[in-house]
Amino acid sequence: MPGRTRSPFFRTETTGLLNALEAARTWGMRRFAVASSLGVYIGRSEAVWHEELALPAARLPHLIVAFKKTVEPLTTHGLQGSGVQPVVLRIGSIWGPLMDPQSPFNPIPPCISAALRDRQPQPLYADDGGDSCYAQDAGRAIALLMTAQTLRHDTYNVSSGRPFTDRELADAVQAIIPGLRLDLLPGRRHCPGDDPCLDITRLTDDTRYTPAFDIAGAVADHVAWRADNPR
Repeated sequence: MPGRTRSPFFRTETTGLLNALEAARTWGMRRFAVASSLGVYIGRSEAVWHEELALPAARLPHLIVAFKKTVEPLTTHGLQGSGVQPVVLRIGSIWGPLMDPQSPFNPIPPCISAALRDRQPQPLYADDGGDSCYAQDAGRAIALLMTAQTLRHDTYNVSSGRPFTDRELADAVQAIIPGLRLDLLPGRRHCPGDDPCLDITRLTDDTRYTPAFDIAGAVADHVAWRADNPR
């Protein structure tokens, strides 16, 4: 929002959250889940991010990430003593059906969309990548957290827990679309090192969740879905 105040956005979002918290208390809900983000870990140098890490005071890339970082204490403190269990979902990079095929937030949908239209995707760097979770897996993880008999924590990472590289993405797309050739640029676009991923040990221990889709399986499922859906 260049040149514009961010106050209306934060006021609207905060009001919505507070109303939802009040409804949860009034209705005596068992649990209340709020969507946070992997962006809360920005500023940490580790390659694997887990829930016990202290969240740094770092400059955040987007006002949505800034708001999601604030919803964590607002939710946990707002429900304290209410009998409603807060569940903070630190959600990773999720992609899948109904996601904007030109999304700037995840390289997978634009790559698949371009390939399906017989166009050359934007250049990918072979060693770039990260932890992207297929939507069906993310939805199942959240459902398990909401229905588990007991939860030992109030904050959980939700993602695949395993990084992939753009080289693996290219191999998966080329395996599904005959004759497609994706040219990869060597190395990484920006800094050396590994793209971070979310540790989902806590999620797995408390719900027995394991992802059903690796990058190849997710690409195959998504291409099949796109056969009958424009996006």
